[in-house]
Amino acid sequence: MIGYLLDIKNNKLKELPSLLDYSVFVAFFPCIIAGPIDKALPFLNNLKIKREFSSSQFTDGLRQILWGLFKKLVVADNIATITTPLFESYHTMNGSALFIGAVLYFIELYADFSGYTDMAIGISKLLGIKIQPNFNYPLFAQNVSDYWRRWHISLTSWLTEHVFTPLSIQFRDYDKYGLIMAIIINFLVVGFWHGAEWHYIFHGLVSGIMFIPVIWKGKMNKKIKSSNNIIPTKEELKNIPVTFVMFALLMVLFFSTDMKMAIGYYKEIFSLSFFQIPNYQFHKEIALLIIFTLGIEWIGRDKEYGIKELFINNNVVIRWGFYYVLVFLVFLFYIAPKGFIYAQF
Repeated sequence: MIGYLLDIKNNKLKELPSLLDYSVFVAFFPCIIAGPIDKALPFLNNLKIKREFSSSQFTDGLRQILWGLFKKLVVADNIATITTPLFESYHTMNGSALFIGAVLYFIELYADFSGYTDMAIGISKLLGIKIQPNFNYPLFAQNVSDYWRRWHISLTSWLTEHVFTPLSIQFRDYDKYGLIMAIIINFLVVGFWHGAEWHYIFHGLVSGIMFIPVIWKGKMNKKIKSSNNIIPTKEELKNIPVTFVMFALLMVLFFSTDMKMAIGYYKEIFSLSFFQIPNYQFHKEIALLIIFTLGIEWIGRDKEYGIKELFINNNVVIRWGFYYVLVFLVFLFYIAPKGFIYAQF
């Protein structure tokens, strides 16, 4: 709704929508809880187009819903059975266990939130409405700016348009220092958007500070071309793990209940106990599910979602056999339903 008002102020909306179209925009149920955060103009233009049933789009929507359901119910919710008790008793864990917990939470948050997004986009396809993507395989990002181009795209692009760009214009006389100020303020807004708590504010602050080396080297707008090969390149093998670990550690500020927990958590990770054997039981089957999921997403990382074209050209028995495997795994690993993580923000 704020974006709608800003679009009117900036003359991006030449024609005001009807009350019905405006109501659909602000209350479109697949997106209303956690996004994607659609901008007014593309969404309202969607409503002007006559929608006719498309069997291919309907099938594609169902396929995307299935993949989102799998990521949420099988991957995210089962990882939560490990991370939730670990975080509750973090003060009794050694550094290696806490590090693995941070890594698992990063994957859990991605599977939970991108799973929601896949279902929201899939349901929208069933209704003949296209909404913007929200994730572009962020776990395979190769640096800080690449990550934020891939993670929660609708929020970061919204803030780039309405916060970062006006600030960078305002601070342009300060050259790189002005750019750094603009991006730090932008990410402080990201932190504050999640909640008025110090650990969220510091999460935003650190996210902004992480951009300083990128800005200083003049690589802020440099887009990385990812290979489409199954076997990663040398650059990908070098950059992806480093970026992944950086953001997994940053997530400590995100899942901590307060700064005291975050400081205690970091203190233990960066102690000598990091080199000890983890003093927490991790389930092998969940590790296999994570490998399975990330493997599929790696293979389909140039597509809209992981299984969009997987087995699409194969025999119908193979293709539907794969879908039945996913459904079977949903029933096999289904546990008591947990709310979506981003529904709380």
